[in-house]
Amino acid sequence: MVIAAPASATTLASSFVRDSANCNAGVLTIAGATSSSTLDAVISWQYNSNTVSSEYLGTGGSGSSWSHMFDVSADMKVFPVTAFNMTVKVFDEGGNPVLDEVVSVAGCGTPPTVDYAAVTGYAPFSSDANHPGYWGADCVKVDNPGGSTYVLPAGTYSKVIVKAGANEQGNYANTIFAAPPKAGQTVWADSNGNGVFDESDKTISHVIMCAAESSPTPTPTETTPTPTPTVTTPTPTPTETTPTPTPTVTTPTPTPTETTPTPTPTVTTP
Repeated sequence: MVIAAPASATTLASSFVRDSANCNAGVLTIAGATSSSTLDAVISWQYNSNTVSSEYLGTGGSGSSWSHMFDVSADMKVFPVTAFNMTVKVFDEGGNPVLDEVVSVAGCGTPPTVDYAAVTGYAPFSSDANHPGYWGADCVKVDNPGGSTYVLPAGTYSKVIVKAGANEQGNYANTIFAAPPKAGQTVWADSNGNGVFDESDKTISHVIMCAAESSPTPTPTETTPTPTPTVTTPTPTPTETTPTPTPTVTTPTPTPTETTPTPTPTVTTP
């Protein structure tokens, strides 16, 4: 381990800054210690009033000060959304503690959205309950999916059963989600029976998913269309018209005038 002189706990100070894109990740920096593959740091935090997280170990990276990126979401864990206190312990290459302090971590501005399915019941451990056929005819099983949560893949479900690992054999061995759950929702082994996901819940042994019954497709009814009546405009019957005769203009023949001839006077020669 290489520690900037003087090599004492009083010269070391830790800080933790959340990642802007992932509220469940961040960088721990140990000021006063240079990068070293032999320097180990362990973090833990109070998850809620009853639960303390697991311890996470990190080794040194690059930079003038020792730093390490922790991503607890890779282990299906979460940091508190609001501000919280983190315990930081640092050990040298011989395993000797050189720092043990509590640092404040700011709240998350944009917490990741997780759509948790609703817990509807529990079933105690039984060997029969480990088989898909116990829960229904159309159920499938996924063994050892890894982690403490499981996101349901595409499909439609009537119910989902999550078995807690670590040889859980109590009354909360099987968590039942039968609201029904939807694709994309997150299920978990609610081994403490409180109905919410938290740090104390155990890892998942297996998940049994039962498909929803499909509704029968109705047979289409054949309908004979009613013909549209054709509107016919009757052709009017032509009206026979008697032409009005043109009157004949008759010019009357004038009656000849009878003329009495004037007698020619007789000339008498004396």
